[in-house]
Amino acid sequence: MAARSFLNIHSVFLKLAAMIVLSIISVVAVLEYLTARGFDQVIAQSVESKARSETQLFASAVAGAVRFDKKDVLGAQLEEFIAGSDEAMRSVDVYDADLELFYQAGATSSSQTSDLARQAVEQGATVQDPETLQTAQPLVFGQDQAIVGVIVTSWSTAKLQAMKQEILNSALLIAAAVCALAVGLVTYAIHRLAKRPLLAAQADIARLEAKDFDFSPTGIGRRDEFGQLARAIDALRGELAAGEENFRQSLFKSAALDQSSAALMLLDENYTITQISSKLVELFEAHSDGLKKMRPNFDIDRIIGMNISDLYPTDDVRENLRNIGHSSLEGLVRMDDTRITISTRAVFDDQGAVTGYVVEWTDVTPIWRQQALISTIDDIQIKAEFAMDGLCREANDRFSKAISIGAPGTLRLQSLLAPMAAETGKPVDVLMQEMKTGTPVVGQLKLSGAGEEKIVDGSLSCIRDTDGFGLSYLLLGTDITEKERSLMIAAQEREASEVEKSEVVEALGIGLRSLSDGDLTATIAQAFPGRYEQLRADFNQTADKLAAALREISENAESIRNESGDITNTADSLSRRTESTAATLEQTAAALDELTNALKAAAEGASQADKVVKGAHRKAEASGEVVIETVSAMDAIAQSSDQITSIIRVIDDIAFQTNLLALNAGVEAARAGDAGRGFAVVASEVRALAQRSSEAAREINGLIADSGGQVKKGVELVGQTGEALQDIVSSVTEIAGLVSEIAGSAQSQSLSLEEINVSVNKLDQSTQQNAARLEETTAASEALRNNAASLVQTLSHFRTGAAMHAKRPGHSDRPQPVAAVAAASGGGNAQMSHPPLSGDAAKWVDF
Repeated sequence: MAARSFLNIHSVFLKLAAMIVLSIISVVAVLEYLTARGFDQVIAQSVESKARSETQLFASAVAGAVRFDKKDVLGAQLEEFIAGSDEAMRSVDVYDADLELFYQAGATSSSQTSDLARQAVEQGATVQDPETLQTAQPLVFGQDQAIVGVIVTSWSTAKLQAMKQEILNSALLIAAAVCALAVGLVTYAIHRLAKRPLLAAQADIARLEAKDFDFSPTGIGRRDEFGQLARAIDALRGELAAGEENFRQSLFKSAALDQSSAALMLLDENYTITQISSKLVELFEAHSDGLKKMRPNFDIDRIIGMNISDLYPTDDVRENLRNIGHSSLEGLVRMDDTRITISTRAVFDDQGAVTGYVVEWTDVTPIWRQQALISTIDDIQIKAEFAMDGLCREANDRFSKAISIGAPGTLRLQSLLAPMAAETGKPVDVLMQEMKTGTPVVGQLKLSGAGEEKIVDGSLSCIRDTDGFGLSYLLLGTDITEKERSLMIAAQEREASEVEKSEVVEALGIGLRSLSDGDLTATIAQAFPGRYEQLRADFNQTADKLAAALREISENAESIRNESGDITNTADSLSRRTESTAATLEQTAAALDELTNALKAAAEGASQADKVVKGAHRKAEASGEVVIETVSAMDAIAQSSDQITSIIRVIDDIAFQTNLLALNAGVEAARAGDAGRGFAVVASEVRALAQRSSEAAREINGLIADSGGQVKKGVELVGQTGEALQDIVSSVTEIAGLVSEIAGSAQSQSLSLEEINVSVNKLDQSTQQNAARLEETTAASEALRNNAASLVQTLSHFRTGAAMHAKRPGHSDRPQPVAAVAAASGGGNAQMSHPPLSGDAAKWVDF
């Protein structure tokens, strides 16, 4: 068992051991991390300091080689510098004064070296990038400390990092050994001092679980925490022994509660639900939805342990239960169409103190529905119950009011059935016997009341027991006596109304037939019944107004016929005059068109001449501008020659100074001995180069002096040419102005004549359209006259009480539209044709 406990992954022993191991590992990891971080900071500071100092030292050594373009000397120095850095330097990039890569040594550098070099030149000081481990140092040379380039060195911490990792690995191995030893010692101590007492306590609890209460717990005499645990187990043993007996008794009571046919619930003295019967569970399951609506936190699976106030329909249940005494507390639960009563009684002990409560739940929905149904019938229907001998036992208020009786015991069923017996021809005893055998009377029942007959819509039947024996007669129905009387009166009124409608319809039919025959003088003289009299007056008034309207229409139609004839004659005369005017306008348009063409040709010739003169003027002006630019260019060449001469003098002076500096450098190099040999070679070459530069400057100065004289002579000649071209430009400008005025005048006259020609053409077109519209107007007025005559003839068929004379119009020839006049004279644009009128032209009426 100890072995199994030791290997249990959920064992506290293993968890404590794991926590100790994790603690030690955490401490070691933190120390390892801090040590590594400290090493990294020391390495970074060391490499940064070394990179700054060595780059500055090397910059002072290679500045002369960069200044005098000695790449072979620079390459040897760079390789020696990288080899002496003990693998700390990866590469060296050297840039000239224009930040162009001059020389590169070592591994391939990154693209950031050029940016770092630019920063160093801009700041004029050492610039370092901690991320890429690059250092840039400007290269200065000469007494004025001028910047002749930039050196950028790239450094590596790989070797230092490898040394750091070896140290950390050794420290980690030592820490692991110490950790293993500490874990072993702590694990043994925990197992010896804590795990054994816990295993003993576990064994004691297992005996209690097996309901073995006859023993003394291990370690009960100890004074430490495990001794307290053993004494607590011993106290628990005693309580469990007593509780086992109580459990047997409660088990018996619980079985009795489950077997009960009532829905019962037990509460303790704090109103907490301790037990419920199976019948109550069934009741709750049947109405769970309603209970959840009433109490949203209701859950049948967690009802044990709930407080009764969470289920009770009223919130003052606690106060009521405290004051219940030896009586019972009644409550009602309403859930939609379900009703449940709750009856609560207190349970007392031997001293009379309340030890709990018994709650009984009862579903009274069927009883409640039956009572509600009976109450509803009493409220809306007649109800009466009669004994088998016919004596009224019970009747509601509606029956008493309808039949007008006093106490129910004074009325018999036989007297109520007298009207029904007379109507059916059956004696009252026979009707009662039929109901007794199971034949109810359903429908309208005529019953005799106090002084008058009552009509009830319902049923009269016999109530029988399960064996078929009659118990009583039951009358259910609705008093419809007043409704039936209202229906009878309405039927009589409807018959009288039908007779009146028939008379009115017949009179209206006669009047309408007269109107359809054209007799508008027909009226209805016979008076209608009161409510239809207005209809007769409206008919007569309508006939009179229709006759007056037709008389007025006839008179207007005759007037329209006469006026349309006059309009036809006038339009025909105007159409002929308009056609003559259109022919004249068309000839005028042809003549104007020829004159417009002649002026247009003259204007085009003048315009062409103006263009030629303007072109010559522009070319002359362009030549003048070229001459002016040439003079300016020659002056600029002369000035440039003077400036070049000055520059050559400066170059000669520089060559002289350079020769002196090279001589001094040679002297200093000779004093330096072997270390200055390289500088001596450079100084001799610089001196030779200075001498050649001085000789070339003197030759260039002589050539520039000769070209200056030639340039001055050319400037004088170009000036004379410019003055001659200025005179030519002035003459051409005057000629261009005169030609432009002539061209403008001709163009203006041509445009004026074109506008006149367009206006005459439009006037001609409008005149021809007027002629066509007048012809159409003549035809339309003739048609209007004929339609007016036809309307007068049609109105003559109606009799309106006044004379209506219809004149049949004589036949007159309608003038036919004349085709558009086409011009017979002129050529070219003077001949015009007019298409058929449509669209907006067809709507033209302004004449």
